[in-house]
Amino acid sequence: MQVIKIFMFILLAINMNANSENKLTVDAINFSAEDQKNLVVFSGDVKMNRVNDKLYADKLVIKLKENIDNSGTKEPVLYTATGDVNLEIVTVNKHYIAKGNKVIYKPLENKYIIIGNGYAEDKFDNRKLYGDKIYIDTITGEAKIDGSKKKPVRFIMQLETKEKK
Repeated sequence: MQVIKIFMFILLAINMNANSENKLTVDAINFSAEDQKNLVVFSGDVKMNRVNDKLYADKLVIKLKENIDNSGTKEPVLYTATGDVNLEIVTVNKHYIAKGNKVIYKPLENKYIIIGNGYAEDKFDNRKLYGDKIYIDTITGEAKIDGSKKKPVRFIMQLETKEKK
């Protein structure tokens, strides 16, 4: 009964507004909920869509918290995707294609952290980022990359040149 209850709370939280910005769709082979921990777990061929953003992973764990308005609904505060994660992030100024072993998304801050064999390509600016950890802030458009001595950061950018004739 608790699993059904938390699932209904999730559906209410996800569908509170009918507009497309608040619509989140997750498809997976398996679903489970841990009511006491406020966790929802999707596993097996996970596909998540929200507006133009897409995520593909082996497993997706969503951490929830009670809404401040005392409506009894819960809202997602942390997404953790693992296992050959691929994602597409589209904002007004950026369009990233990214992948890594693990991706953490903090929706209240609009920040992504790509961990392990990280790769992100900015399609608008034709830039490619490689590193152990890639941080992307979708509000400011800022990106930060951490590497290591054995696996340094790599940044590739297409340069514009003017040839004189």
